Amino acid sequence: MGAKHKASVNNFAGLITAYGQLGAPPGAFSVADNVDFPNSFMVEKRRGTLAFGSTGQGVPASLVSADPTGFIIANLAVDASLAVATKLDRWGYSTAIPTPGALTALNDVTTRMKGAIGRKNTYLTTQNGVVRLESDGVAWWAGAPSIVTSVDQIYTSAGGTWFASGATTSYRHVLVQYDADGVPMRGPPSAAVALTNVNSYAKAVTFGPLYLGRPPYAVNAVTSGVSAIYADPTNLRRIDLEVYRAVQSTTGTPNDEMQLAYRKTLSASEKNGLVIDGFVDQCPDEALGAYLYTNAISGGDTVQNGVSVGLAARNDPPPTATDVATFANRMWFSGLTLHHSLTFSLIAPGTTGAEFKTGDVVTVAGVALTAGSHFGVYTSGSISDNIRKTAMSLAGAVGLYVLPTTGVTAEYVGSPLSPGTVGQIRLYATQTARAAFFTIAVTSGGSGTAFIPDLSEAVRTTREDWTNGLAYSKESQPDAVPPVNYIRVGRGDIPIMRMIALRDALFVFAADGIWIITGNDPSNFSLTRFDTTFTLLARDTVVVLDDAIYAWGNEGIARITTSGVTLIDADIRDVVNQQRIAGVSTAWAVTDRNRKRVIFFLPNHVNTANALGSSANRALVYHASGSMGATAYSAAVNGRWSRYDYGVANAKTCACQARIGVATPFFLGNADNGGGTPNAGDETNGPGYSAGGGLYASGVAESASNAATDWRDRSNAATDVAITSTLRWTNATPDAQMVAQWMEVAALFAPSDTVAVMGAPSALTFGFKTEMQSTEQTVTWTRPSAPYINSQARVMVPRDAARGSRMFFALTHAVVSEYFALDGFGLWYEFSGHEVTR
Repeated sequence: MGAKHKASVNNFAGLITAYGQLGAPPGAFSVADNVDFPNSFMVEKRRGTLAFGSTGQGVPASLVSADPTGFIIANLAVDASLAVATKLDRWGYSTAIPTPGALTALNDVTTRMKGAIGRKNTYLTTQNGVVRLESDGVAWWAGAPSIVTSVDQIYTSAGGTWFASGATTSYRHVLVQYDADGVPMRGPPSAAVALTNVNSYAKAVTFGPLYLGRPPYAVNAVTSGVSAIYADPTNLRRIDLEVYRAVQSTTGTPNDEMQLAYRKTLSASEKNGLVIDGFVDQCPDEALGAYLYTNAISGGDTVQNGVSVGLAARNDPPPTATDVATFANRMWFSGLTLHHSLTFSLIAPGTTGAEFKTGDVVTVAGVALTAGSHFGVYTSGSISDNIRKTAMSLAGAVGLYVLPTTGVTAEYVGSPLSPGTVGQIRLYATQTARAAFFTIAVTSGGSGTAFIPDLSEAVRTTREDWTNGLAYSKESQPDAVPPVNYIRVGRGDIPIMRMIALRDALFVFAADGIWIITGNDPSNFSLTRFDTTFTLLARDTVVVLDDAIYAWGNEGIARITTSGVTLIDADIRDVVNQQRIAGVSTAWAVTDRNRKRVIFFLPNHVNTANALGSSANRALVYHASGSMGATAYSAAVNGRWSRYDYGVANAKTCACQARIGVATPFFLGNADNGGGTPNAGDETNGPGYSAGGGLYASGVAESASNAATDWRDRSNAATDVAITSTLRWTNATPDAQMVAQWMEVAALFAPSDTVAVMGAPSALTFGFKTEMQSTEQTVTWTRPSAPYINSQARVMVPRDAARGSRMFFALTHAVVSEYFALDGFGLWYEFSGHEVTR
């Protein structure tokens, strides 16, 4: 027998499978299951999942953290259409989004709900439009309300003398909604309404009832593709009416530079009835106040790249989108769907024949509107005045009579500053829930030819899908998206999959590569092609950690910054390639900012018990923290890999990271769709919860007492499950032809000096096999009494598995509610001869 030799390992390279047993460096593991590498000198058991709360119904298809509100939003799949969204407050109590509750989210499982924070509110993507969840937990459709101005409701009157005889002025109206924190959101201005004082003496101006074009309504259930109006029955929000007026002119048409002439706060009945009570404008020109924000000259929001855009800077609501992100202090939206709309013009109001006249009927979205009853037909003025006034009256009637039951409204878009637009009306659906077209037609009176296009037969609306489109809000105004703030990225047939914002750039992941937006305002925003080779494996396999993007793409797993794309999966490329199987479109990732981990989940089995149809119990974990030392294997990014396995019975569907007090654990959606009974003791804070549809949090208590139960999994069946941590590695003699007698292995523990429960394990299982054996021999080690309790586990290699040039070691820890960590291995062997090939 030769001298005894020792080999030690105290620098861990993580999971490395792509280079073969002999090519892997020291400290590499061929299996590293359910372990973490907090640095290059330690390997420890992953923390367990504790039952945090139940969604009450359905399987979470996506989770969004609303950190300013303390909520976690779960997009639930109660059926194949992801039909309901529920919020879980930060203590895990499951309640529906208040006032009124249900919310239809995106139907496609591969297009899960996304969220971003803006001004303490959370903006969520749904198939019906972007939702604004405010800090008090009430959800509203994003965007401020709008108002329809009708010429039927404005006239000169007694009560003032500011409006001179023979003078002309014009008006626009704006609604201002305040969120839960009192921050104002101004809506788009109404169409301009001109008025001339034809009396021989000075007058004031009286307004009759005004109609809301896009009401300030909270999220409501959607039935049969039409969103019912749900305004503000409990008077939760303040909404003001602002009336802007041009300085009167006695020599011609007044300019469009308007100033504030009147303001009032709406009552609850006005908001919910969609009609604003009348009022009198008594403000003389000398007392006019603030300028309207869309004024071409004096407006504060109208200059883009040194050019005034006027009304094109109006605060339109965000479009329906598949993704949302915050960059350059603006809210960005991608994968856009514009609402169904139709623009048409009235050209011939009158009294006889084919002219559009009193008694004629226009049917909009199935609602019949009769001229002279629901709206006025004007014939006594000039041709242009008659067209303009009749068209504005018709638009107002759509807002008053059609909107409440159909979600379809109208606005007069003609402008004296735009020749050829007189009489122009835009019909549009307030939500994309109305996915099908709607129509308009003259159904009685034979005057369809009085419109362009001809409305003798029903004309359908159209909807644009900008799958390659981006839109961005005004600075610090997430609800305001002007028409000039839309961008197309690349080819129209190549959709945008995701947007990810870093500090200095917004990355746009399209189906054919990566684009990047830089700059800090519209004057210097720049869209350029960043990379033409990297494409995402799935929409949700991309996350951010420490101002770097980590993404699983068709080319591999990469770290992406403004410096470029760096593949980081060379060590496990064989595993990554094997994982690209059916079902990758529903893969997803989550970051753990506390422990610097990126966790990639790939659905690896079909679960017919839940509505998603597939879920993930395994994940590849990238540990981005610490230093590996100088090796050639992952020197570019100094990270290590491991793998998690939660067990098929406890598979997960989605994840997010959220703040709970001072901790920010990551949360996992549970794939179980069952109901079950409350499980006392499962909670972290609050009562027990049902196992079905549960939300599981990783390490909820890790920032508190570090209890031993942090190192267990709470199963869907409400039982404690041991986390099985397994490490496998290979040691070889210096010369592959030299045969060794492997004698002993020592596992060196890394217990905590400050946290008692993070001590030495009570039991381990060692496995041994050389290239000369076909069966692994196992040895169970049990912790002895002091003084060895916190030092190491030493095990003799079984004689039947001791001879060979390569030793395949295995180490398994599977004790429930017990911490386990190592900071090194020691190995002893003697040379006993050479292998001979005959």
